[in-house]
Amino acid sequence: MHEHDISRSGKAESLWRNVRLATLNPHHQGLGIVEKAAVVAGGGRILYAGPEAELPARLRDAETVEDCGGRWMTPG
Repeated sequence: MHEHDISRSGKAESLWRNVRLATLNPHHQGLGIVEKAAVVAGGGRILYAGPEAELPARLRDAETVEDCGGRWMTPG
């Protein structure tokens, strides 16, 4: 499983693309910044957070897709 593919199950409800993501992952330097990232949520859970180019095909057809225009997204 890809390190950013948080859940193998779940339907993609919301996809935020073109995000500058601060993961705060302790295995990465600093804030764990991922440029050109995507975040997918479904069923009240984050299903994916990582590079948009590596977004699993099963999560690309979310009900709602938002282009964030390079805005920052952080855990919260």
